[in-house]
Amino acid sequence: MPVAVSHSEATATPERRLDIATWPTPVPTAAPATPTPFPRVMLVTPTATATLLPTTPPTAAEATASGERLVFTGNPQALLEQVVALSGGFSPTGAASVTTDSVAVRQGPADTFPAVGTATRGEMVAVLGKNAAGDWRYVLTQSVVQGWLPADVLQLTFSLGEPPVLSDNPQPPSAASSEGGLAQLLNNLAPVASGIVTAEGISARQGPGANYGVAAAVGQGELLGIFGTNANGDWLYIVTISGTLGWVPRDAVRIMGSLEEAPVLPANPLALRPAPAAAAAQPDTSSVAVEPAAVSELAAVTTATVNADQLNMRQGAGPGYPVMRTLPRGETVSVLAVNRARDWALVTTADGERGWVYAEYLAVSGSLAEAPVVSGTAEVAASPQSTGTAVPSALAAPTAVPTSLAAAVPAPPESAASPAVAVLAGLSPLATAGPARDEVILYRGPAVSYEPIVTLRRGDAAHVLAVARNAPDWLLLQPTAEGRAPGWALAADLAIQGDVRTAPSVTTAWVKSNEVPTRSGPGIAHDRNGTLAINTLVLVAGVDKGRGWALVAPLQGGGGWVPLNFLRLSGDWTDLPELPADALAQTAPAAALGAPPPTSPRPAAASNRLVIQLSSGGDIVVINADGSDLRRLTSGIDPALSNDGRQVAFTRWNGTDGSVWVINVDGTGERLVLGETRQAKHPAWSPDNSRLVVNFQHGGRLEETDDCVNLITLGDKRPNIPWNVNPDSIRVELRGRMPFLCWTLPPDPHWGLRLVNLADGTWQDMPSDTYAFAPEWDPANPWRIVSSGVNGLVQLDANRQAQWALSDRFGDRTPVFSPDGQYIAVAHNQNGTYDIHRMNADGSGRVRLTQTPLWVTAAPGGGRQWNNVAPEWSPDGSQIAFLTDRTGRWEIWVMNVDGSNPHPLFPDAVNDQLPIRYDFVDERVFTWR
Repeated sequence: MPVAVSHSEATATPERRLDIATWPTPVPTAAPATPTPFPRVMLVTPTATATLLPTTPPTAAEATASGERLVFTGNPQALLEQVVALSGGFSPTGAASVTTDSVAVRQGPADTFPAVGTATRGEMVAVLGKNAAGDWRYVLTQSVVQGWLPADVLQLTFSLGEPPVLSDNPQPPSAASSEGGLAQLLNNLAPVASGIVTAEGISARQGPGANYGVAAAVGQGELLGIFGTNANGDWLYIVTISGTLGWVPRDAVRIMGSLEEAPVLPANPLALRPAPAAAAAQPDTSSVAVEPAAVSELAAVTTATVNADQLNMRQGAGPGYPVMRTLPRGETVSVLAVNRARDWALVTTADGERGWVYAEYLAVSGSLAEAPVVSGTAEVAASPQSTGTAVPSALAAPTAVPTSLAAAVPAPPESAASPAVAVLAGLSPLATAGPARDEVILYRGPAVSYEPIVTLRRGDAAHVLAVARNAPDWLLLQPTAEGRAPGWALAADLAIQGDVRTAPSVTTAWVKSNEVPTRSGPGIAHDRNGTLAINTLVLVAGVDKGRGWALVAPLQGGGGWVPLNFLRLSGDWTDLPELPADALAQTAPAAALGAPPPTSPRPAAASNRLVIQLSSGGDIVVINADGSDLRRLTSGIDPALSNDGRQVAFTRWNGTDGSVWVINVDGTGERLVLGETRQAKHPAWSPDNSRLVVNFQHGGRLEETDDCVNLITLGDKRPNIPWNVNPDSIRVELRGRMPFLCWTLPPDPHWGLRLVNLADGTWQDMPSDTYAFAPEWDPANPWRIVSSGVNGLVQLDANRQAQWALSDRFGDRTPVFSPDGQYIAVAHNQNGTYDIHRMNADGSGRVRLTQTPLWVTAAPGGGRQWNNVAPEWSPDGSQIAFLTDRTGRWEIWVMNVDGSNPHPLFPDAVNDQLPIRYDFVDERVFTWR
């Protein structure tokens, strides 16, 4: 039944509720009607036929009439015409700006070549090509100096395509061949609609997918012209008012107008690469059996340079073959042959090692038209120089195609067979493992560079589920402890019981946004078939033909398509196979995604209960974690359960005075333990329950005061008006016939820390930050107290009475330790919105656990950001509970320690009886013991 809130049940001690207006932490402002600000453009009522590019671009003669200078208008056709005319026939592949004060333009791609001119900071250049190593760019500057500049002094402004590899002394092609096709295409392109970017950190890419290179950054609030879409309709080809061209995700744009007439465009509409005549005349060999000479007898036909950050070299022509080594960007290789589909190349490295690489990520200096065609299954022996990671003895068996992915991996491209694609069936435990040393960390991917998730300690156990496809010395583990998330661990750090040689090799990713819908096919036109929560670890079977969607499933099974930009892959997208769009239709219906497997409620125990305040100074209630036995305990501020779960500490205010109280959890024995502590808040128990620490108002400016400055003395200097002054209080006054600028300073109370000994009631003030809030005691180090401060978290050595910074983020509030003292969870305030972050106890390893999904703020009519505050750990440390307003009211939710599977702790019937109020005054809403 509803909890009574009658004031007649309160104690006889006079009290008052916390005055929110006096609290120093800024309360988030109310969400505006349109949540996304658009400061960069003046918005006008858009139409479907809005045109952002000039309808009649300037001619080359017009552009160069003023002294032979290259003029950047933001129009790619105008740039094309000028560059072709001024450079002798070169076509631009993009534009860039110089980022250093002064740099020499040289005759060749090295500092040893003579200078032909200079370029200065901010000067725009047209990019014409690059050298084979990729570290120099052949450019035409605004002052019409043509030559080479180092790539690291240029910042790309927009891209029309990948720069071609040029010789040290490049010869221009004919102007006619450079100009015709691109100009014709541009004349046929016009924006069909407008849009506004609604997400932060969006990049315009060179193709419709997150795996394409970045063309330029696009800021939140920028106005776009939309030329067309990709085949799936989930990426838009756009131009900004600054001339940036590229592809952006459709779900990151609020569209104004209609896309019904939008054309479907190729991946790179502006980069024309007509096939050479020789290649066009080459006979079709797709049906001809190829019986080449031995691989060892092949000779190099050309050279190529790696143009990706990392390129895997494999034992066969396909992503299902084992990785031999990884080639870095800029490495030069000799090309020996290609597979029948001509999308993989057989190469030799400088140290003589042979292997297969994906040809799209090679900048070929010559032509592959005459390259011999060989079988992509040709055996390639790994040389002793191979730098691949050694396979541990436990996994020494050859890498097998995983049983759960066997049907999802297509046959090699040269095979006519196309097996039916099966949905991931999920993973089953193959063996058990535990730490072979004191601690083993599980990561989100098979490398220590990924974020840590869980720490296994001696005595902990986990199920072995799979091996990493590209890193066979890493195992995917599912801890046996309830609520702990799966993760990757190094096999050498584990004591394994069982045989893992048959473990499936898989690729995983985790979900970057909350409530991501999955679909039955790769595109938004397909039906939704489930939902994935943020930070969920999923298996990745492959990508669609457009390489913009991935087929994924949780470890328990199921299947659905998700846009790549919602996933962070543990590996390289280029290594994944392409799957047909009807992959799910070819298999049995999959289980719905997103819904966590059914579990029975956690059994209530004497120590498994929560104490909750319904408001600061209001009722404090007690409830079991399964939602049973809800009852009123007392009234007060910021209740805290003792570590043994038997007592509750809280504070009360009487006017500006405050006091600290303790009551037994059964409602008996309420008693005062510390009086005359001005505005005491947030009591926290020491690990042995013998002491409490509270924060309280201690000094500072308690009343409003006026401050003035003589305007004549001030002169033309800016007055130093504090940030927190109400602008309405700023005024000019005449004092003794002299003009003064005056303002009213608001109260600025300071807050300190006080320790109280419960045995005898003695207390001691501790050194603290000027504004010390929400102190918490470290359960693993009884000398250590952590609190919120001016510039982040501050830690205090209570024995030595010394303090120092723990974190440097101003928005960190209400820290709380995990039961074992290994982690700290905080509510982090960023731009007026709160989210839960987790970090190691020493302040390192920060991970954001909650985030408002994009579809909430980009919804028609606008939406508001969710607030996630007041974190608290479950008694066993496997989950983090927090308060959230995402449903329109404040509710207690719970999630795994990696942020996955967020859901309400209580059913609606219980939440209806908990009218929680949160006022953003660093309050502790609940504790869980």
